[in-house]
Amino acid sequence: MDDNFRDFTNVIKAAKGAKRLIRDVELTCYGCYILVLSSDSSKPIVSHAKEYFAEQTRRQELADADTFAQLSEDEKRLIYRTQLSMYYRKLAQTAHNAGVVSSDEHAEFQNAGYRGLYGGLRELIIHELGERHQKYCLNQ
Repeated sequence: MDDNFRDFTNVIKAAKGAKRLIRDVELTCYGCYILVLSSDSSKPIVSHAKEYFAEQTRRQELADADTFAQLSEDEKRLIYRTQLSMYYRKLAQTAHNAGVVSSDEHAEFQNAGYRGLYGGLRELIIHELGERHQKYCLNQ
């Protein structure tokens, strides 16, 4: 089972002092979050838990935004580059899982992405245009 849901056996007291073993599950906070998200919101306890997690999520988003706003432009750029690198690796892995395996197939896959983003232009043309634009800006 996932690390967020741990099975264990618990001893409880039954009638007349007898003890009984019951199967139980220990949840991490994240496990609780997953469980609540997939539960029926019409039940008051579930509705309350969803509201709690929504508030906590929003609080963390605001704290993260404040922290990010205090970073220098170089630090922000580094974070963006790291995120982009991570997304690129995920995309490459997804493409590989879908059958894009060889170097040629991967290059064609990337080119298809560029063509989709840049109105049908191929990667080499986009880079050439970028270099020309940089030279033009430096000469201004």
